[in-house]
Amino acid sequence: REILEQLAGQIAVAIENHRLFMRVKQHEADLERAYEELKAAQDYMVQSARLRALGEMAGGVAHDFNNVLAIILGRAQLALEESDDNRLKKSLQIIEQTALDAAGTVRRLQDFARVRVDRTFEAVNLKEMVEGALQMVESRRVELSETAGVNIDISTELAEVPPVAGDAAELREALVNIIFNAIDAMPDGGKIMISSRHENSWVVLSVRDTGIGIEEDIREKVFDPFFTTRAPSGSGLGLSVTYGIITRHGGNIDVESTPGVGTTFTIRLPVSSGPKRKARTNDAVPVVRGVSVLLVDDDRQVSKVLELMLDQLGHRVTGVVSGKEAIAAFEKGDYGLVITDLGMPDMSGRDVARAVKARRPQTPVILITGWGVQLDPEELDEVDGVIAKPFSKGDLSVRIAELLGADTVGVAREEW
Repeated sequence: REILEQLAGQIAVAIENHRLFMRVKQHEADLERAYEELKAAQDYMVQSARLRALGEMAGGVAHDFNNVLAIILGRAQLALEESDDNRLKKSLQIIEQTALDAAGTVRRLQDFARVRVDRTFEAVNLKEMVEGALQMVESRRVELSETAGVNIDISTELAEVPPVAGDAAELREALVNIIFNAIDAMPDGGKIMISSRHENSWVVLSVRDTGIGIEEDIREKVFDPFFTTRAPSGSGLGLSVTYGIITRHGGNIDVESTPGVGTTFTIRLPVSSGPKRKARTNDAVPVVRGVSVLLVDDDRQVSKVLELMLDQLGHRVTGVVSGKEAIAAFEKGDYGLVITDLGMPDMSGRDVARAVKARRPQTPVILITGWGVQLDPEELDEVDGVIAKPFSKGDLSVRIAELLGADTVGVAREEW
């Protein structure tokens, strides 16, 4: 009996020790999980801070460039209208197109930093977009075959899918970046398959390659700005730009990969609900009854270009260079329209708009700004319209016509 009691006691101690051991193991597992969650949260905060800093940098650079481009583009367009010299016109047209191309470069910078929120989308035929992207990469594919003996086979399985809401040029650029990435992942050649399908309110586009694949620890970083495994030849911006484009379109992009087998990028884009095309203007512009315009811009060169454009459109312009001057002038004068820059040292354009609306709520206010593509017009209750720099006289005329009403002359409008 004594032996049994000793044995029972030892068993009880052993059971208790086992319970304690299991608790310790559970605590260790909990601590390890908490550590991993903390590390993930820390990584996310670092990434968010880095992207926020990049966004602020890109926004500042974009603002400054857009102010300069507004002057160049505006002056070129004004000179084009006044010149009868064909040789001079040709030179001015080159300047005009170069300024527009530079504006596109600024937009891509904003895409890379993921700061753009404007929505100037149309219904995009996905099949045509893919075919256009393949034409753009064909020269690279042929060059690799002829100079390096690297054969890349690109095939498609494109189903009949509805149009997507987007910008065809940007979506094409995103797809080209993914295809180039796939080509680079197949140094000895391979296959790329591009397929599409329709899933509920989404169109899904997949790009699958038979390349070297991506390791799991790297896969989480492929969309990070400046991250590249191909230094010094790679810039690390291609997939980051692609990510920015897709998310700006309200879609998402995923990547799956098995090292040594290949990689699949999957893009999901919302089906178009039938957006209207933006009005397209030719040489004629909407005719608007001339009004008295209060113009506010602290950049005298931009202000001068705007004054000349508004004068040619038949408006009477009073220009001031600060928010305080604008409020003082508005209280003394009778203005049918206020046009204000956003970023000014003493008083922002939004503050000017609020002051105008507080005094005469019916007076329309247009915000013209180099930050325009980073502003959501729906969140600007105090303004009636936003025009992003650089802008044309046609852009200005159409927006004023929308606010004041117009007899439209020679303006072609298309709707989907």
